[in-house]
Amino acid sequence: MKKIKDDEDLRAIARERADIKRRLYERYFNLFASSWKWEGFAREEREAIIRSLWTRGTIGALRISDELLAYVPYAPQDFNLYGTPVTAVPVPSRTAPYIPTRALSTSALRINVARGVEEPEIVLGWAQHTLRPIRDSLADWVDDLVELEMAIRMNIDLQKIPFVFKCTNQNEAKLRNLIQRVTFGSSMVAIGVDEVGSVDAMTTGAPYLLDKLEEQKERIEKEVLTFLGIDNLKEKPERMQGDEINANNDEININRDAILDNVKEWVRLVDEAFGTSHSVEAKTTTRSLYEEEPNQEEKNDDESGRNDID
Repeated sequence: MKKIKDDEDLRAIARERADIKRRLYERYFNLFASSWKWEGFAREEREAIIRSLWTRGTIGALRISDELLAYVPYAPQDFNLYGTPVTAVPVPSRTAPYIPTRALSTSALRINVARGVEEPEIVLGWAQHTLRPIRDSLADWVDDLVELEMAIRMNIDLQKIPFVFKCTNQNEAKLRNLIQRVTFGSSMVAIGVDEVGSVDAMTTGAPYLLDKLEEQKERIEKEVLTFLGIDNLKEKPERMQGDEINANNDEININRDAILDNVKEWVRLVDEAFGTSHSVEAKTTTRSLYEEEPNQEEKNDDESGRNDID
Protein backbone atom coordinates (compact mmCIF):
# COMPACT_ATOMS: atom_id res chain seq x y z
CA MET A 1 0.00 0.00 0.00
CA LYS A 2 2.86 2.37 0.77
CA LYS A 3 4.23 1.99 -2.77
CA ILE A 4 0.83 2.91 -4.21
CA LYS A 5 0.71 6.03 -2.01
CA ASP A 6 4.24 7.01 -3.04
CA ASP A 7 3.31 6.58 -6.71
CA GLU A 8 0.28 8.83 -6.23
CA ASP A 9 2.46 11.50 -4.62
CA LEU A 10 4.97 11.34 -7.46
CA ARG A 11 2.21 11.63 -10.05
CA ALA A 12 0.79 14.66 -8.24
CA ILE A 13 4.22 16.32 -8.21
CA ALA A 14 4.69 15.50 -11.92
CA ARG A 15 1.31 17.10 -12.71
CA GLU A 16 2.24 20.18 -10.70
CA ARG A 17 5.52 20.57 -12.55
CA ALA A 18 3.80 20.05 -15.92
CA ASP A 19 1.23 22.73 -15.05
CA ILE A 20 3.98 25.21 -14.15
CA LYS A 21 5.82 24.50 -17.41
CA ARG A 22 2.62 24.84 -19.47
CA ARG A 23 1.80 28.21 -17.89
CA LEU A 24 5.33 29.49 -18.51
CA TYR A 25 5.26 28.52 -22.19
CA GLU A 26 1.78 30.03 -22.57
CA ARG A 27 2.94 33.29 -21.01
CA TYR A 28 6.01 33.62 -23.19
CA PHE A 29 4.14 32.58 -26.33
CA ASN A 30 1.47 35.23 -25.73
CA LEU A 31 4.12 37.89 -25.14
CA PHE A 32 5.95 36.86 -28.31
CA ALA A 33 2.77 36.70 -30.41
CA SER A 34 1.64 40.13 -29.22
CA SER A 35 4.93 41.92 -29.88
CA TRP A 36 4.56 42.15 -33.68
CA LYS A 37 2.20 44.03 -35.98
CA TRP A 38 1.07 42.12 -39.09
CA GLU A 39 -0.47 43.72 -42.19
CA GLY A 40 -2.12 41.89 -45.11
CA PHE A 41 -2.67 38.63 -43.23
CA ALA A 42 -6.03 37.29 -42.06
CA ARG A 43 -6.24 36.62 -38.34
CA GLU A 44 -6.17 32.82 -38.69
CA GLU A 45 -3.26 33.08 -41.13
CA ARG A 46 -1.31 35.24 -38.68
CA GLU A 47 -2.01 32.88 -35.79
CA ALA A 48 -0.97 29.82 -37.84
CA ILE A 49 2.30 31.48 -38.86
CA ILE A 50 3.15 32.49 -35.29
CA ARG A 51 2.37 29.03 -33.91
CA SER A 52 4.51 27.37 -36.58
CA LEU A 53 7.45 29.69 -35.91
CA TRP A 54 7.08 28.99 -32.19
CA THR A 55 6.81 25.19 -32.32
CA ARG A 56 8.67 24.35 -35.57
CA GLY A 57 10.82 27.39 -36.20
CA THR A 58 9.77 27.56 -39.86
CA ILE A 59 6.81 28.09 -42.18
CA GLY A 60 5.99 27.72 -45.87
CA ALA A 61 3.74 29.80 -48.14
CA LEU A 62 2.16 28.49 -51.37
CA ARG A 63 -0.52 29.68 -53.74
CA ILE A 64 -3.85 27.83 -53.74
CA SER A 65 -5.72 30.17 -56.09
CA ASP A 66 -5.49 33.71 -57.42
CA GLU A 67 -7.09 35.00 -54.23
CA LEU A 68 -5.69 32.59 -51.66
CA LEU A 69 -2.31 31.70 -50.19
CA ALA A 70 -1.82 28.90 -47.69
CA TYR A 71 0.69 28.95 -44.83
CA VAL A 72 1.66 25.46 -43.74
CA PRO A 73 4.53 23.45 -42.22
CA TYR A 74 6.54 21.37 -44.66
CA ALA A 75 9.01 18.50 -44.95
CA PRO A 76 12.24 19.49 -46.77
CA GLN A 77 13.46 17.22 -49.57
CA ASP A 78 16.46 18.09 -51.75
CA PHE A 79 19.07 20.62 -50.59
CA ASN A 80 21.51 22.91 -52.36
CA LEU A 81 25.19 23.26 -51.47
CA TYR A 82 24.33 25.76 -48.70
CA GLY A 83 21.99 23.32 -46.98
CA THR A 84 18.86 25.22 -48.04
CA PRO A 85 15.90 23.07 -49.19
CA VAL A 86 15.27 23.37 -52.93
CA THR A 87 12.15 21.21 -52.75
CA ALA A 88 9.67 20.68 -49.92
CA VAL A 89 6.43 18.78 -49.37
CA PRO A 90 3.64 20.70 -47.58
CA VAL A 91 2.49 19.04 -44.35
CA PRO A 92 -0.72 20.75 -43.20
CA SER A 93 -1.79 20.19 -39.60
CA ARG A 94 -5.37 19.52 -40.79
CA THR A 95 -6.70 17.50 -43.71
CA ALA A 96 -6.91 19.80 -46.71
CA PRO A 97 -7.43 18.16 -50.14
CA TYR A 98 -6.45 21.36 -51.97
CA ILE A 99 -2.90 21.28 -50.51
CA PRO A 100 -0.45 19.51 -52.89
CA THR A 101 1.21 16.36 -51.59
CA ARG A 102 4.11 16.42 -54.04
CA ALA A 103 7.51 18.07 -53.65
CA LEU A 104 7.36 21.77 -54.59
CA SER A 105 10.22 23.96 -55.73
CA THR A 106 11.36 26.62 -53.24
CA SER A 107 12.74 30.14 -53.53
CA ALA A 108 16.27 28.71 -53.18
CA LEU A 109 16.03 27.86 -56.90
CA ARG A 110 15.77 31.54 -57.80
CA ILE A 111 19.54 31.84 -57.86
CA ASN A 112 19.34 29.73 -61.04
CA VAL A 113 17.06 32.10 -62.98
CA ALA A 114 19.67 32.38 -65.71
CA ARG A 115 19.23 28.67 -66.31
CA GLY A 116 15.49 29.03 -66.83
CA VAL A 117 14.26 27.93 -63.40
CA GLU A 118 10.65 28.97 -62.80
CA GLU A 119 9.32 30.99 -59.88
CA PRO A 120 9.06 29.07 -56.59
CA GLU A 121 5.97 27.02 -55.81
CA ILE A 122 6.53 27.32 -52.04
CA VAL A 123 8.43 30.02 -50.14
CA LEU A 124 10.13 28.91 -46.93
CA GLY A 125 10.90 31.10 -43.95
CA TRP A 126 12.62 30.68 -40.59
CA ALA A 127 12.38 32.40 -37.22
CA GLN A 128 16.03 32.04 -36.21
CA HIS A 129 19.36 31.86 -38.01
CA THR A 130 19.95 28.61 -36.11
CA LEU A 131 16.73 27.20 -37.69
CA ARG A 132 15.61 26.05 -34.22
CA PRO A 133 12.02 26.52 -33.00
CA ILE A 134 11.69 29.44 -30.61
CA ARG A 135 10.08 27.19 -28.01
CA ASP A 136 13.05 24.83 -28.03
CA SER A 137 15.44 27.73 -27.48
CA LEU A 138 13.61 28.57 -24.24
CA ALA A 139 13.59 25.00 -22.90
CA ASP A 140 16.60 25.26 -20.56
CA TRP A 141 15.39 28.55 -19.09
CA VAL A 142 11.89 27.16 -18.58
CA ASP A 143 13.27 24.05 -16.85
CA ASP A 144 15.24 26.28 -14.47
CA LEU A 145 12.13 28.37 -13.76
CA VAL A 146 10.14 25.22 -12.98
CA GLU A 147 12.77 24.18 -10.42
CA LEU A 148 12.74 27.65 -8.89
CA GLU A 149 8.93 27.73 -8.68
CA MET A 150 8.90 24.34 -6.97
CA ALA A 151 11.54 25.55 -4.50
CA ILE A 152 9.55 28.73 -3.84
CA ARG A 153 6.39 26.76 -3.14
CA MET A 154 8.26 24.41 -0.81
CA ASN A 155 9.81 27.33 1.07
CA ILE A 156 6.40 28.96 1.43
CA ASP A 157 4.95 25.73 2.85
CA LEU A 158 7.80 25.48 5.36
CA GLN A 159 7.25 29.07 6.48
CA LYS A 160 3.57 28.30 7.08
CA ILE A 161 4.54 25.97 9.96
CA PRO A 162 6.81 28.18 12.11
CA PHE A 163 6.36 26.20 15.35
CA VAL A 164 4.57 23.29 17.00
CA PHE A 165 3.48 23.05 20.67
CA LYS A 166 3.67 19.80 22.57
CA CYS A 167 0.57 19.05 24.63
CA THR A 168 -1.33 16.33 26.43
CA ASN A 169 -5.01 15.48 26.49
CA GLN A 170 -5.31 17.34 29.78
CA ASN A 171 -3.81 20.68 28.75
CA GLU A 172 -4.60 20.78 25.01
CA ALA A 173 -7.53 23.17 25.41
CA LYS A 174 -5.50 25.59 27.55
CA LEU A 175 -2.57 25.54 25.12
CA ARG A 176 -4.88 26.11 22.15
CA ASN A 177 -6.25 29.16 23.95
CA LEU A 178 -2.70 30.32 24.61
CA ILE A 179 -1.71 29.95 20.97
CA GLN A 180 -4.82 31.79 19.79
CA ARG A 181 -4.14 34.71 22.17
CA VAL A 182 -0.50 34.94 21.04
CA THR A 183 -1.28 34.76 17.32
CA PHE A 184 -4.11 37.28 17.77
CA GLY A 185 -1.57 39.76 19.10
CA SER A 186 -1.79 39.61 22.87
CA SER A 187 1.43 40.87 24.46
CA MET A 188 0.79 39.09 27.80
CA VAL A 189 -0.66 35.65 28.50
CA ALA A 190 -1.11 33.67 31.69
CA ILE A 191 -0.29 29.99 32.02
CA GLY A 192 -0.21 27.58 34.93
CA VAL A 193 3.09 26.80 36.63
CA ASP A 194 2.65 23.09 35.97
CA GLU A 195 2.12 23.75 32.23
CA VAL A 196 5.20 25.87 31.61
CA GLY A 197 7.18 22.82 30.58
CA SER A 198 4.62 22.00 27.90
CA VAL A 199 5.29 25.24 26.06
CA ASP A 200 8.22 23.97 24.04
CA ALA A 201 8.27 25.22 20.45
CA MET A 202 9.55 22.75 17.86
CA THR A 203 10.69 24.91 14.97
CA THR A 204 11.21 23.50 11.50
CA GLY A 205 14.61 25.16 11.14
CA ALA A 206 13.84 25.98 7.51
CA PRO A 207 15.78 29.07 6.34
CA TYR A 208 13.91 31.93 4.69
CA LEU A 209 15.00 31.82 1.04
CA LEU A 210 12.05 33.42 -0.76
CA ASP A 211 13.85 36.69 -1.47
CA LYS A 212 16.86 34.93 -3.01
CA LEU A 213 14.68 32.52 -4.99
CA GLU A 214 12.51 35.35 -6.32
CA GLU A 215 15.62 37.31 -7.29
CA GLN A 216 16.99 34.34 -9.24
CA LYS A 217 13.61 33.78 -10.88
CA GLU A 218 13.44 37.42 -11.96
CA ARG A 219 16.98 37.21 -13.40
CA ILE A 220 16.12 34.18 -15.54
CA GLU A 221 12.81 35.68 -16.70
CA LYS A 222 14.72 38.78 -17.74
CA GLU A 223 17.00 36.61 -19.88
CA VAL A 224 13.98 34.98 -21.52
CA LEU A 225 12.31 38.30 -22.33
CA THR A 226 15.60 39.72 -23.62
CA PHE A 227 15.95 36.73 -25.94
CA LEU A 228 12.41 37.35 -27.25
CA GLY A 229 13.21 41.04 -27.79
CA ILE A 230 10.71 42.25 -25.18
CA ASP A 231 11.39 45.14 -22.79
CA ASN A 232 11.98 43.78 -19.30
CA LEU A 233 13.30 46.65 -17.20
CA LYS A 234 11.70 46.26 -13.75
CA GLU A 235 14.21 48.20 -11.66
CA LYS A 236 13.79 51.94 -11.30
CA PRO A 237 16.09 53.71 -13.78
CA GLU A 238 17.57 55.92 -11.04
CA ARG A 239 18.99 52.79 -9.39
CA MET A 240 20.88 51.75 -12.53
CA GLN A 241 23.70 53.26 -14.53
CA GLY A 242 22.69 54.80 -17.84
CA ASP A 243 25.18 52.72 -19.81
CA GLU A 244 23.87 49.58 -18.10
CA ILE A 245 20.32 50.39 -19.17
CA ASN A 246 21.38 51.17 -22.74
CA ALA A 247 23.39 47.95 -23.00
CA ASN A 248 20.31 45.99 -21.93
CA ASN A 249 18.13 47.89 -24.40
CA ASP A 250 20.59 47.28 -27.22
CA GLU A 251 20.60 43.55 -26.50
CA ILE A 252 16.79 43.50 -26.47
CA ASN A 253 16.63 45.23 -29.87
CA ILE A 254 19.33 43.00 -31.37
CA ASN A 255 17.52 39.84 -30.24
CA ARG A 256 14.21 41.16 -31.54
CA ASP A 257 15.72 41.98 -34.94
CA ALA A 258 17.47 38.60 -35.11
CA ILE A 259 14.04 36.98 -35.37
CA LEU A 260 12.09 39.79 -36.99
CA ASP A 261 14.55 40.29 -39.86
CA ASN A 262 14.23 36.64 -40.85
CA VAL A 263 10.45 36.87 -40.90
CA LYS A 264 10.49 40.16 -42.82
CA GLU A 265 12.77 38.58 -45.42
CA TRP A 266 10.33 35.69 -45.79
CA VAL A 267 7.40 38.13 -46.17
CA ARG A 268 9.33 40.01 -48.87
CA LEU A 269 10.00 36.79 -50.79
CA VAL A 270 6.32 35.80 -50.51
CA ASP A 271 5.24 39.16 -51.96
CA GLU A 272 7.77 38.91 -54.80
CA ALA A 273 6.79 35.35 -55.67
CA PHE A 274 3.01 35.73 -55.52
CA GLY A 275 2.42 39.44 -56.16
CA THR A 276 0.89 40.08 -52.74
CA SER A 277 1.33 42.92 -50.25
CA HIS A 278 2.20 41.99 -46.66
CA SER A 279 4.30 43.46 -43.89
CA VAL A 280 5.39 42.68 -40.35
CA GLU A 281 6.91 45.11 -37.86
CA ALA A 282 7.71 45.28 -34.17
CA LYS A 283 5.04 47.08 -32.16
CA THR A 284 7.59 48.81 -29.92
CA THR A 285 11.28 49.62 -29.93
CA THR A 286 13.29 49.86 -26.73
CA ARG A 287 14.79 53.34 -26.90
CA SER A 288 18.15 54.51 -25.60
CA LEU A 289 18.07 56.26 -22.22
CA TYR A 290 19.58 59.38 -23.80
CA GLU A 291 17.46 59.26 -26.96
CA GLU A 292 14.76 61.91 -26.83
CA GLU A 293 11.29 61.51 -28.24
CA PRO A 294 10.68 63.86 -31.19
CA ASN A 295 8.66 66.86 -30.09
CA GLN A 296 5.32 67.74 -31.64
CA GLU A 297 6.79 70.46 -33.90
CA GLU A 298 9.30 68.01 -35.37
CA LYS A 299 6.53 65.48 -35.93
CA ASN A 300 4.39 68.12 -37.67
CA ASP A 301 7.36 69.21 -39.85
CA ASP A 302 8.02 65.61 -40.85
CA GLU A 303 4.37 65.04 -41.74
CA SER A 304 4.26 68.33 -43.67
CA GLY A 305 7.37 67.35 -45.61
CA ARG A 306 5.87 64.01 -46.51
CA ASN A 307 2.65 65.69 -47.67
CA ASP A 308 4.64 68.06 -49.88
CA ILE A 309 6.46 65.15 -51.47
CA ASP A 310 3.20 63.33 -52.04
